[in-house]
Amino acid sequence: MAIDYVTDYQPGETDYGQGPISLFGSNHMLGPNNSIAGNPVPLTLRGGGLLPGSVVPTSGNQQNVAEFLDNIARGVIDLGALDVPYLWREGSAFGDGDLSGIVEVEPGTRILFEPSAEALASFHSRFNALGTPDAPIVLEAADPAQPWAGIRYKGNDRRPKLEHCIVRGAEIGVVASDSYVRLESCLLEQNDFGATAAQFGTLEVGKTRILDNAIGARATGLGSAHLEADPNPNWFEGNGIAVQSEVLSGEPVEDEAQGAYWGGADGPQHPSNPGGSGDLVEGPVGVLRFLATPPDFDDHPPVVRVPRITSSLEPGSKLHLRWTVEDDGEIVSHRIEYSAHGDNPGLAPIVEGISGLARSFEVTIPDPVPSSNINPSAFRIVAVDDAGQEGWSDVLFFDAEYGEQPFAFETDLSSGVTVGQPYSLAWGGVWGNLYLQLEDLGTFVDLGYGLEQPMFSDRVPAASTDLARYALFCAGEDRWYFSDNFELRPHPWIGDAPPMVAMTSPSAGDAYHSGGIVAVTWTVSDDEALRGFDLQASYDGGRTWHWLIDDLPATQFAYDWRLSSSDGIADVRVRVIARDRRVQASSDGSDVVFSIDGCGNQAVQPVQVVRSGLPANPAALQPTTGAEPVVGSIWSPSIDHSTFEPGAVADFLLVGAIPANLPLGVEGTLLCDLGGPFVLLSATAPGAPFAVGLPDTCTLVGAYLTCQGAALTPTAGIRLTNGLDILVGQP
Repeated sequence: MAIDYVTDYQPGETDYGQGPISLFGSNHMLGPNNSIAGNPVPLTLRGGGLLPGSVVPTSGNQQNVAEFLDNIARGVIDLGALDVPYLWREGSAFGDGDLSGIVEVEPGTRILFEPSAEALASFHSRFNALGTPDAPIVLEAADPAQPWAGIRYKGNDRRPKLEHCIVRGAEIGVVASDSYVRLESCLLEQNDFGATAAQFGTLEVGKTRILDNAIGARATGLGSAHLEADPNPNWFEGNGIAVQSEVLSGEPVEDEAQGAYWGGADGPQHPSNPGGSGDLVEGPVGVLRFLATPPDFDDHPPVVRVPRITSSLEPGSKLHLRWTVEDDGEIVSHRIEYSAHGDNPGLAPIVEGISGLARSFEVTIPDPVPSSNINPSAFRIVAVDDAGQEGWSDVLFFDAEYGEQPFAFETDLSSGVTVGQPYSLAWGGVWGNLYLQLEDLGTFVDLGYGLEQPMFSDRVPAASTDLARYALFCAGEDRWYFSDNFELRPHPWIGDAPPMVAMTSPSAGDAYHSGGIVAVTWTVSDDEALRGFDLQASYDGGRTWHWLIDDLPATQFAYDWRLSSSDGIADVRVRVIARDRRVQASSDGSDVVFSIDGCGNQAVQPVQVVRSGLPANPAALQPTTGAEPVVGSIWSPSIDHSTFEPGAVADFLLVGAIPANLPLGVEGTLLCDLGGPFVLLSATAPGAPFAVGLPDTCTLVGAYLTCQGAALTPTAGIRLTNGLDILVGQP
């Protein structure tokens, strides 16, 4: 598009903002072939988002920014990283109500806030700002001399989290009011208040720098602050008051800020720490255990990301939780925690000691104890690195059953519908909240709450997908009812047909072994250009779908899906979603049923990964070649003594189920947890191969084990080698 030299704009003439383009609704893509010049700003966002890769001019306008104005989000909108910042106007807001949406701020995004502007996320809305070490999200004042209001979470039940964010120049950087807010690996600086917990709000802060604020962190009224640093220590320095705990009524509850660095070797200034010369701490705050030197902020905690899942899961059903992890060291282990909807946060481990190699795990959805609390349930995937730091990501879902199809359509949807077309549908026997679900995007368009009349009429909203379906949630039954999928397309005069995709594998009736690999392949064509692919999987006969991976490039037509360990699922499905340059979506594979049988004959490639530990042990235990760890074989690793303890008199090998990272001093770092199941093997002579017999049983295929060598010397005692984390394979 070309929109040039709009010079006749009169402030106050319209409600659409200062840009020649106003974007409402959901996400938009602004392509590279545009020229927008001579305007106050290039564009205005009014409830719309910009997808990553959008191009906004960096010059030619009075302010080269993407303007927010009175923004109320509906559904999911993205704030993709641009070459220009976003400008959040005073009075802009989102999420102030039950029907509000989700704002996803992409890594590397910069948002400038006008004086007194705030981002408000209340009730069921979300403001997710998850940056990375290399691409932090910057939230700061447009005018450094005039503070903005801050990010405010009010009555929010969606477990909000800010990670790798810089919050600068605000009146109150982050407010948790009747909300549980997590700050991880952030920087709060030059704010009047860095972060505040108030009115039943809770702050949980880890590996965060709180620097040069008038007051760094504050708990007031019935709010509480969890600033204890283990295992991710915080850093306070240069603040007028580092932490302030105010108790307005009732018995004082001590807020914890143990294990932090306070700007001096002798700790903070606090009555419990006479002689401390670091930052000042006021009120009932536990600070007696502190660091004498700053934490290492060049060593980041693991960054854990979980692909999206559907928003409602049925108790008793199975789900393969999947995640990715990035770290500047080694991942030692994982664990999975769970919180039922009656608890917030209420997290407790349900699976511990998962290998550092693992990136998926099969869980069964628990049946929660009945509760009037309507918060979502959650799984949390926690990754532990070799420095003991923890990174995590929450997976939120609602517990609900799935009912039979109640819909009787007055408009025939089987042949598809056109955007803007009027339609009506009727159903009987149930009533509740009606949605249009766009499964390729994972979004629900709310069509009405508490519909007592079993009839609905409207016009089809703008989208282009073959994965649309209607959903009715009956709150009294805690049950979902769905229509069949139908195709929703724009009018043919748009001149761009959607892509055509065909999944070529797997095939119906295939059986795969627990821990095996499903080779997903497909072919595709389009009349203009492709944008990329997503893969989704279902484990319950196609009722719910969850992302395996998204944003595969347009040149990739195959993906190897490694299954989790499983005791078997009879009806598993995977589908490919193709998107074209206008983000139109087409899919294939929804009806192809295969199984995970738990004891199949599919090949599983063994894996051997060296883990040195921290402090690092000598790299003497080497991966084997030509005789990898597979069931029914003898796996024979050995210790190389050419540079490691050449005078050793005996070699040993620990083979355990649970990884560890425990420094023992001169012996080295123990990498196997001796509190879990393990075996200890000895070699016939120093340097001779060990004989690890792997039983020929399918239950071992896909299992993760952790191994470590040790040598006994006549003078120095036991010395430990590096570890080998292995995945047991099957030829």
